[in-house]
Amino acid sequence: MTERTLYLIRHAQADERGPRYPDDSLRPLIKKGHRQAEVLAAAFETLELPLDRLFSSPYLRALETARPLEGAVQNQRRLDTLQPLASSDYGELLSALSRQIGPGDNAVACVGHEPYLSELTSLLLTGDPYRLDTRFRKAATVILQGPIAAGAMELHGMLTARMLKRLL
Repeated sequence: MTERTLYLIRHAQADERGPRYPDDSLRPLIKKGHRQAEVLAAAFETLELPLDRLFSSPYLRALETARPLEGAVQNQRRLDTLQPLASSDYGELLSALSRQIGPGDNAVACVGHEPYLSELTSLLLTGDPYRLDTRFRKAATVILQGPIAAGAMELHGMLTARMLKRLL
């Protein structure tokens, strides 16, 4: 299995749930969230973290978080959406990633939601989506390395929005 770096990124601060957004998938980022997304993209540039692939949940708040990261993608591909990033169907997500990631795609970022990203992190590290409690704050990034498979990856770091802001 191919070794990869996988960046799991929680979407930035979005508008509150409520009657304004009967369809939760349409909740946008608020002003603070847009700033968090820009800081995230600037951090990828400053830390020289190029991406080969960038995937996002189709939900608006995840897409708005991912779009500034398109500049880090090192090839003609930009941003692809993956429906399983908006659910707990981790088998389908891992299958979709294996179908879409090519042999030269060594650095992959996925922008999604809680609690799914915490559960996915636990699955990739331990083989069990509920073994670790790794709650992601808004605009946080977990860095994993290894084959993208259950129990096959290693934790290489976690960056919070506050850490990234201080870094820049």
